[in-house]
Amino acid sequence: MRDQLDLGVLEQQAQAYKRGRQRSWRATIFMFALAYGLILLGQPLVDRLIHPNIRGDGLVLTAGLPLVIMVGTLIAVMLRLNSLQQPWAANSRKADAILREIWPELPTTPIPPWNQYEIAYLIVMTLLLFVIFSWQNIGIAIGFAILNAVISIYSHGLARRLTSFAQAAGHVIPTVVFYGVFGLAVAVSSWMDAPVVAPALVLAWWGYTAILPGYRIRTALRASRHSEVEQRVNSMLRWYPDTANVILLKGTCLLFAGKPAESEAICRQLYIDMPHGSLWMKATLLNPIGMALSYQGRFAEGLRFVECALLKSPNMMAFYLNLAEIYVQAGTEAHRALDILEAGERSTTATPVTRSLMQGVRGWALALLGQYAEAEASIERSFSSVPKNSIIFQAALHYMAAQVQLLKGEREKAAEHFRQAVALDTGLYGQRAAKALAELEAAAS
Repeated sequence: MRDQLDLGVLEQQAQAYKRGRQRSWRATIFMFALAYGLILLGQPLVDRLIHPNIRGDGLVLTAGLPLVIMVGTLIAVMLRLNSLQQPWAANSRKADAILREIWPELPTTPIPPWNQYEIAYLIVMTLLLFVIFSWQNIGIAIGFAILNAVISIYSHGLARRLTSFAQAAGHVIPTVVFYGVFGLAVAVSSWMDAPVVAPALVLAWWGYTAILPGYRIRTALRASRHSEVEQRVNSMLRWYPDTANVILLKGTCLLFAGKPAESEAICRQLYIDMPHGSLWMKATLLNPIGMALSYQGRFAEGLRFVECALLKSPNMMAFYLNLAEIYVQAGTEAHRALDILEAGERSTTATPVTRSLMQGVRGWALALLGQYAEAEASIERSFSSVPKNSIIFQAALHYMAAQVQLLKGEREKAAEHFRQAVALDTGLYGQRAAKALAELEAAAS
């Protein structure tokens, strides 16, 4: 079992992308500042040149033009980032060839030069906002909202699965409701002559249906409250039923809840339903599929999926971490696992949780090589760096520490770490620790 990755090439591609992305977003900040300046300076100019009775037409300058600048900048940045990803195209073709071998049921679809549906989405959004701010016509705005919903559904490949009007309405209505709220907010803002009311109401609605639920889901997941996570994700899906990120979130949460087969099924279906998805989204779907397979004991197959994820998006630290974890789970190629972790550290940055998990996997790999002192030191560093509120990942580190102690021959210490993992997490890591603990106790008796 061995991947076919050239880690040096992936490092170079990831570093070049990182530099280009930083320059692109600096340009974005400048253009948005320019648009905001037009908003501030445009109104006095409108007041001078346009009669107050038709002041609404002046909003074309004070709102429409800045919106065109903002969305045009976003489109330019998307095209720029796409050009930076061109070196990944060969990688992606190699990944697709691997996928055809290990996933024969996967439909073959050509990869577009960029995600044209996202650009269409932004263009329709621009027209929608332009209409609302310039004409304050809610009817036309809702028409654009419906068009926007159709583009969104088609870009996610869901049109093939929407076989009834009721099912289609379940996907279109939430989007239309959102833009209806947006149009109502603009109307209220105009009636009150208080421009700040519209964005405040829209942000409140978005916060209530997306931002706050997302925060609560992450908080509950870190605290290993898996039943609450499932309930909140299902509630969020009612508002965003065709949003790929929310569907992916459900698949990821099922994986952490210890349901790898269900997670694998959701992520595989979403991958099939997104033939025009970006390289990043496809990679982000392949990664949990690979981990779900590995947690079902299918290490060789899982390794190939995570390998494909890394080929499509070599700037994601989690992919390096997970590829190395599959090697140590299988108990093979520990040197390769260490090389992958080092390549990941040189390629991109890591969050505190990812850094702590990397130390845990590194300790496990060192123990497989018989370097027990270095392995225990790495495990200690992992516990010292993991955030205190990340209970689920503390359980993961206890599971890894137990594996190190098992390899060292310290069965009692291993059993204690397994017990702590079980006490901390009722999901994936707790279940794996409970199984390992039962096997350990059965062998001892």
